Amino acid sequence: MRLTSFHIASLSCISIASVCMASTVVKEYNSGGSEIAAHTVGSSDTSISLNVNTRFVDILPADNSTDIPRITFTGGPSTGVVSIYLGADDNSTGPDFNNSDIAPSRRGRNLKGIVATGLAGTTISEFYGGITGDFGQTTNPDEYYIYVDHLVRFDAGGAIRGNFEADAPGGTSSEPVFVIEGDGFSDLCDISLANGTITRIKATNDMKAQITVANGDISLIDAGARITGYGPDPILVKKGRIKKILAAQEISQFTAQGLGEAMIRANEGTDFIETPFIDSYIIANDTAHDTVTDGSIRHIKTTDSSSGIRTHATIVASKIISDSTNDGRVTVSGSLNGELVIGNSGLTGQVIINAANGSGTWSDRVTIGSVELSTTSNGAPYYTVASSSLGGGAVGLVPYHLYPQDMTYPSGSTFFDSAFNHRNPGGSSGNNRTITLRFYGPVFQNDTDPAIKIEQDLGSWVDVTNRAVITFGSATSGNPREITIHGTDGTTGKIPFLPGTYRITRVAGELKCQGTSASPAPDVYEFTYSFTLDVDCNKNNIADATDLAQTVTYGNQTYHPYDMDDNGHIDVCDREANNTCAADIDGNGFINGDDYDWFAILFEIGHPLADITFDGFVNGDDYDLFSEQYENGCP
Repeated sequence: MRLTSFHIASLSCISIASVCMASTVVKEYNSGGSEIAAHTVGSSDTSISLNVNTRFVDILPADNSTDIPRITFTGGPSTGVVSIYLGADDNSTGPDFNNSDIAPSRRGRNLKGIVATGLAGTTISEFYGGITGDFGQTTNPDEYYIYVDHLVRFDAGGAIRGNFEADAPGGTSSEPVFVIEGDGFSDLCDISLANGTITRIKATNDMKAQITVANGDISLIDAGARITGYGPDPILVKKGRIKKILAAQEISQFTAQGLGEAMIRANEGTDFIETPFIDSYIIANDTAHDTVTDGSIRHIKTTDSSSGIRTHATIVASKIISDSTNDGRVTVSGSLNGELVIGNSGLTGQVIINAANGSGTWSDRVTIGSVELSTTSNGAPYYTVASSSLGGGAVGLVPYHLYPQDMTYPSGSTFFDSAFNHRNPGGSSGNNRTITLRFYGPVFQNDTDPAIKIEQDLGSWVDVTNRAVITFGSATSGNPREITIHGTDGTTGKIPFLPGTYRITRVAGELKCQGTSASPAPDVYEFTYSFTLDVDCNKNNIADATDLAQTVTYGNQTYHPYDMDDNGHIDVCDREANNTCAADIDGNGFINGDDYDWFAILFEIGHPLADITFDGFVNGDDYDLFSEQYENGCP
């Protein structure tokens, strides 16, 4: 609110000694902006009883070398809000009071404290302001505190060592804010919010404060240097989330004490953490104060190329997942030397180790429920547990290897050509087959050139890649760790795959590891996946050789029901090749007495091949259809 009364800081002069000592003026204003009281405050702690009509209080140090003592406010109106400002902007018509997330004009040097939790009746106090110096000293640190009902924003040009207590954020009811910014936050500093969300705690240098939110979230903790502290005095959200943590140098824990206790704890999860390295204990699913319904981590990235998660680090979460703004990845630029602990089936996202593609290693454990992935358990980094047992996600060491336990069919599998070429009825849910290559990390195609090569053994390896339909999960919002491969039935202009032996390899420079910080992105590790196609021309999911070997007996004669004319070919395949109908039993392109005889035999013995209506039964309907086509020819 803009007030019409111009104000200045005053000087309290001691004339006897001809010495003038800078002081602070505290002015009170009513709801209409009129000044109704003024108080001169010296260097001693002061208590001010507010007028019953006061709605705004302006604290005015004489200049930026003036230290402000602890000021305790009492009295005031019996209901409503009293807004207390330190640093309201001056202009030609008076102070311009602000109650939103706008940096205050810093006034005065050091501050000892503000107390305004005991106003009259149900009146709520809120505070906004800034100083050029320090809040709190190392001597008698408990004497420095800001206790208000609602804290909007406080900035300090120097160190913050004092304590903060507020019931809720302040400002407008539609957009309440709670912001504290300073040069650095000492481990002497305690910040406590009972209800609501901390908008931002930001340090130009180190962040060592204990921060506690009883019922609400922390939107951002941002340190220009380190976030560091003790386990017994953590950053703690009892019932809520920490949405973003940034530290320009590190997130680490003092080794002197508290290594067995978490330094950062949240009840419902931690969305986003980025820093060069982590060497502290972090819990995203803390159950000490409330039950956990989510407890997830949605993004962690360390940028130190030597050791991103270090030996004192333990990171615990119910799950690693993505959302609309977070990628569901824990990205470690260097080595994993600390421990990740995730709830049962909680790894739905991705853990990337050695993202800088340097010499980073996987040295410690990743535990998902009861499953331990380590060099001594399940063979990490190329572990032998399928992702379905972990939650669908994976842990990948760059450059990513092929993930054998996670593929639909192992290398060396045999498929029928009709199934691989997707000729069978029922589509992908039927008997058709698609090879799915999966890797320990996400992969992508570098450009329009093929990223994999498919070759057929024809005495030498012949490139047949252009016959395949190849799809990258990363390009279709599918699983970014996978590539799907199958042939076609010939209707798309591609030549179907023929029976034979094949191999799939990566193309150097084209199949790349995604999610790394290396430039250019590293190639996926070399691999060879082999498969064989057997002929199944009649698409019954049985090898043609097996069909041709079958016999039936009718009378005293033995017949091959799939090759009634004994020409060495499956009859139905001959029929398709000659484009004739069901009555051409032997498929030679003509309907004649041989076909009549062959059908009669199959019909009499009730063989499935006599079911030419394909209704699952051999009955009069089949006989009627055969007779019609036999008499009238193919339609």
